[in-house]
Amino acid sequence: MKKLLLLTLLTYACNANTIDDYQKDCAHGKLQQCHDLGIIYKKAITVRRDIHKAAKYFSDACDKDHASSCYEISLIYKNGEGVYTDKKKAKTLMKKSCDLGFSNACILSVTMGL
Repeated sequence: MKKLLLLTLLTYACNANTIDDYQKDCAHGKLQQCHDLGIIYKKAITVRRDIHKAAKYFSDACDKDHASSCYEISLIYKNGEGVYTDKKKAKTLMKKSCDLGFSNACILSVTMGL
């Protein structure tokens, strides 16, 4: 039992350091780390799911032209996850993602009529 508790605590400590590192890198303009934080919070990877934090990280990276972050925030607005559904905003962000070269966004724009 003690080994399990120790392993759990070590795992938590390592994950906390990783999140801190991602946050520091994101704050210093590393857009991929901002995007990764969005994914971590959206999918609850080692943290409690927080769609609002995910949306913030995706939005910040999208504002700086990170294509896959634009795609992710577009889906959040399209599906109304933690925000009001906003098809117009979703369409604008999906188009931006496509224009920045994210092919999944181009495909989804066509197939879903965004």
